Amino acid sequence: MSLSEYCEGTGQEPRDAWKDYYTYGGLPHVLALETEKKKLDYLTNLFESVYLINVIERHKIKNKSEFEELVRIVASGIGAPTNPAKLSNTFKSVKKVNISSVTIDRYLSYMQDAFIIEKAIRYDIKGKKYIGSLAKYYFSDLGIRNAILGLRQQEMASLLKINDSFKKIIVVKDDIKPWRDENGILTIGLIDFLMDDNCLSHL
Repeated sequence: MSLSEYCEGTGQEPRDAWKDYYTYGGLPHVLALETEKKKLDYLTNLFESVYLINVIERHKIKNKSEFEELVRIVASGIGAPTNPAKLSNTFKSVKKVNISSVTIDRYLSYMQDAFIIEKAIRYDIKGKKYIGSLAKYYFSDLGIRNAILGLRQQEMASLLKINDSFKKIIVVKDDIKPWRDENGILTIGLIDFLMDDNCLSHL
């Protein structure tokens, strides 16, 4: 569900529903669960028994532990520029495991095909072409990502660490009224962000 659909389901305003939305994601059944434990158990079981098994069996992945570890590494580093070669080096230096960049590239494509993650690559507007070999990976549902990490590394916590001389903005796809929370973080709709020259005046 989008943030707007989530709000329709809960009867909340976006600014009130936002914390639960970025914590537990937008899967519809989450709304029916009352406690944090039930939500996390549901998201964890869904990932392990549906998403993970589906990818491993469909693509006949022999080393399940390597694939699971890659999922955790990507979940831990969403939004950070990376590529298969860098991830391969991470396995070697941190996990003491040799896994080729070719294999990692293949695993990442499996995750994209299963709608677990989405890939964002840099685009040069002037040159009208994609540039560089680094990309950023994001989870299609933040609830799944957070459940994999046991609610560690919440994205809001990372945002709060940014130096206060920078403007802190969250852009969502929905058409919502912009608001700023108690931490000074502006949440704004994508259309307003792209089309309104004065959108940052809300800060």
